[in-house]
Amino acid sequence: MRSYTAFLVCGIGLGVFAAEPSYVSYARAKVVLDHTGENLPTDLQNSTAAKWNTWTKKQDAAIRARLEQGNLDSMVNLLLYGNSFTKQPRIKVENLGEASRAGIL
Repeated sequence: MRSYTAFLVCGIGLGVFAAEPSYVSYARAKVVLDHTGENLPTDLQNSTAAKWNTWTKKQDAAIRARLEQGNLDSMVNLLLYGNSFTKQPRIKVENLGEASRAGIL
């Protein structure tokens, strides 16, 4: 089950790096969907091309949202906790506005 899901998600996930999203077609995914049987997510039970298209777009949006949140979390963590990559002092929460105005951020 996990290997099939990984195949489907990787097919969707590769589109994250493209300028325009590119999804695995239902015709290509049908072989995997048919062999997965009961282990499919509820949204893909008795799958059709319409269900597949809806599911892939929903998963794509969810993955992109998680990536964007991860980027923001990483920036905040680097600003607040990591200073080994620069000789500049750590930015304190109290000084974020000042650092922004000074062009540090």
